Amino acid sequence: FWIMDAAKQRAAVFDSGGSYLEEILFPEDVLVDGQYFQYQMPQALDDGSIAAGGLRDLDSVALLRIVNGTISSSTFEGAVSWATTDGTYLYGLGFEDGKTYQLDPNQPPGVPVDWLMTRAGTRFSVTIEGDEVVVRLPDAVVPMTRTLQLSFSEDPSVIAHAAIEMETGVDGTIFLLLYGAPESDETV
Repeated sequence: FWIMDAAKQRAAVFDSGGSYLEEILFPEDVLVDGQYFQYQMPQALDDGSIAAGGLRDLDSVALLRIVNGTISSSTFEGAVSWATTDGTYLYGLGFEDGKTYQLDPNQPPGVPVDWLMTRAGTRFSVTIEGDEVVVRLPDAVVPMTRTLQLSFSEDPSVIAHAAIEMETGVDGTIFLLLYGAPESDETV
């Protein structure tokens, strides 16, 4: 497995038992201002490569690639947060328009699509709508929508921000990590 180690500006590689194998140092040309590691949500693709995205300004994203031990980065227009993969493509949501995008890591930029895809090839969506997380599963044996209630405080004046991380298993299982933080911890 891989760990993107921002503190040491490297990708650390471990075997399945957790033993350290090697490190791949990030060259200055993939770091912001030659010194800051600003990539998020690394995704392991089925071809053995790693891809991670990083917002560069409100209108562009950088894509970090590690292929056969070689690190490269490209920047392209579009403010998208890449959130998951089907093993071949990256999927994410646009910051401005909230649309779902698909990215071929070998040919950026991304294109709008209707659904995220699991590694098993099934469609799904995950959205935050008001104080609910809505999961849509149109390819389930019985198509369904599931709603998860978000609640950060009993006090309605507390303003909180939620975020979702997601990953899919090879069997189509969807794993969600939901987290949130209040704007101020004085009332929590």
